[in-house]
Amino acid sequence: MNSVNKFFNPLMKNNILTEDINSVINFLKSRQSKILTHSSNVNKFEEEWSKWLGVKYSVFLNSESSANLLTLLAVKILYGTGEIIITTLTWISDIASVIQNNFKPVFVDINPRTLRMNDDEVLKRITKKTKAVFITHAQGFNGLSDKLILTLKKKLDKDITNTVLDDIYNKAKNSGAIGGKILRAGAGGFFLFYVPQDIKKYFLQKMNFLTEVPFFLKIKEVR
Repeated sequence: MNSVNKFFNPLMKNNILTEDINSVINFLKSRQSKILTHSSNVNKFEEEWSKWLGVKYSVFLNSESSANLLTLLAVKILYGTGEIIITTLTWISDIASVIQNNFKPVFVDINPRTLRMNDDEVLKRITKKTKAVFITHAQGFNGLSDKLILTLKKKLDKDITNTVLDDIYNKAKNSGAIGGKILRAGAGGFFLFYVPQDIKKYFLQKMNFLTEVPFFLKIKEVR
């Protein structure tokens, strides 16, 4: 038994503070407790979370499963149905969100060393019917690789990339962006970068040859 416990390594420790517990108790005692899911506290938390992230809107749901279902619903509304490439190592709710939205799941085996989808196998299975690649961060490991991100951008939409855009993307990554994509708008387009809030100022200084444009997502209407 001791040898087993020695290697016990939970993904996280209990991080619920006494202050958090008291806040829940006070809420349950209040008149607002009749509404547990979409109360004013949810809206307030969405606003504070959005401010911390540096975005205009955030949408909170009851679980990651619901978030996946809603995300694929948005994909279906915007791009229609087709195939979704998904890993064999994932939760049943992830697969259910694909099927419930009338997509066909295309399974790809994992790399046993990283637990993420085998990059080469993902790229082999992309066809004209592919609408998205569903990434799972199994056991807390990063499910993405730079190779997969860059290749998918080029493979799924070959008309919007060139060496100039690649150089901008690489500079953004070197300046602290965790990821990014290109958004099209008519004949023009925009770069969308995900940057941690604490280095946003530094990032904007490094990327000052680009113009920052505020934006927001309209997914809240279908929550």
